[in-house]
Amino acid sequence: MSSLLPRLPILLLCAALLLTGCVSKTRYDQQVSSAEQLRLQLDRCEEDRGQIKTSLADAQASLEQALVEQQAERERLSGIYHARVETLQQEISAQQQKQRQLEEQRQHLQQLSAELQRNLERERIAREARLAQMSSTYNELVGTLEKELERGELTIRQLKGQLTVNLVEKVLFASGTAELTEEGYRVLRQVGGALKKVAGKRIRVEGHTDNRPIKASLQQRFPSNWELAAARASHVVRFLQQQSGIGGEKLEIAAFGPYRPVADNDTAEGRAQNRRIEIVLVGDDDTSAGTADGPATD
Repeated sequence: MSSLLPRLPILLLCAALLLTGCVSKTRYDQQVSSAEQLRLQLDRCEEDRGQIKTSLADAQASLEQALVEQQAERERLSGIYHARVETLQQEISAQQQKQRQLEEQRQHLQQLSAELQRNLERERIAREARLAQMSSTYNELVGTLEKELERGELTIRQLKGQLTVNLVEKVLFASGTAELTEEGYRVLRQVGGALKKVAGKRIRVEGHTDNRPIKASLQQRFPSNWELAAARASHVVRFLQQQSGIGGEKLEIAAFGPYRPVADNDTAEGRAQNRRIEIVLVGDDDTSAGTADGPATD
């Protein structure tokens, strides 16, 4: 059927000639030539149609390929997008968790800071109270022992939250002995009466000596200055407990021998200052002992 299509115009033309009767040869040739031209045009049209069809098929294939590639790219970009969204959501969640933790830490630190401020304020008030009590105790001791201070039998020092009553050896003991003299008894009665009124303090009695060795005649009793310092401190503590009525639970003994000097042992005057009994008033939370802060002053 398709092979007749190119010749259809010629057949139609011949049929028309037969129907119209005889025509001239020139007319016939013209019609045949026209038919041939039409056939050639039809062939070219068929060729163009085939080319167009091929081009359309190629274009359609290219379009389909482009659509496939575009769909693949869209899916790739969609996967990247969703992955980034998930990553961002995880990061946001982690940041929110971190922010909550930081907020909890901030609140905890605020609580600690507030508690610290309260503790500092309580400590400040307590320290001021202790200082006020210490100052009151100092003034009371100075007032009670005024005569003894004037005679140079003792000194009172207030330093670093401690009160120290410094009693020189010559007032309390004879040279090289640990027994109290009559003058020593008299002075200790005054000191003990004043110390008995002090509340909230421990009373530490410290024995100190110079650096001169113990005389040979006394070494059987006091092999070294350690024993002499301890014996003198012990006698003072026993007097404060037995004669002044100060509870033993408030009393302590410490002996430092020649190792806490307050003056130069190369001079007689310096050695005399180093031979001493120090009665130190300390708070219940104070564990220091025997700090050499320098010579005692009135």
